[in-house]
Amino acid sequence: MGYAYLFALVVGLGILSVQAFLGSKDIDHGDADADFDADADADFDADADLDADADLDADGELDGDGEVEHGGGHGGLGGADFLALFLSVRFWIFASLGFGLSGSLLHFFTHVAELPTAVTAIVMGLVSGLLATLTFRALRRSSSKQAEHASEAVGRIGRVIVPVPETGIGKIRIELSGQSVDLVARTTTGLRIDTGDSVVIEEIEGEVAYVSQAPKELL
Repeated sequence: MGYAYLFALVVGLGILSVQAFLGSKDIDHGDADADFDADADADFDADADLDADADLDADGELDGDGEVEHGGGHGGLGGADFLALFLSVRFWIFASLGFGLSGSLLHFFTHVAELPTAVTAIVMGLVSGLLATLTFRALRRSSSKQAEHASEAVGRIGRVIVPVPETGIGKIRIELSGQSVDLVARTTTGLRIDTGDSVVIEEIEGEVAYVSQAPKELL
């Protein structure tokens, strides 16, 4: 069994290393979309971090994160959604890593019997896979909500809380859905905007709001 643990560990670490390497290469070329920021359907492009996880949505299409989701789901996981977690490539990567790591440690560095070692390794693998998949799913949904909020911000009036310099970045605060939201901001006019000034959000690119001084008529 020792070789099985080592094999699983090498496979898990190898895939994660390749994924990290390709992700850094994408960033170097300016092509990187965050692994959980993109919600692209059927995105199996090798430049997209080798994130081969793909979700099946309610229409049976592949969604770019490797978990099967069903259209009617709001809130918790239903039985089908829970089973769908096991179809995620991400689940099996982290399950392999958890299984291999825990099994190798127990097998080679302790005197625990073979059966308890195998049971522990299997449990740790399942837990690792589920935790990783659920965590990335939560992060993806959170980033999706933030993107929706950002799109709603265009045209809104905000207040500068960190001065926006001529060429650098500052920070503004706006009200969205009854909540205060802080956004990184750049000026579109090339003029400094000081703390406390009101601005109009003209465009959102990624996580950056492009703003200009708000006309007095709008205040």
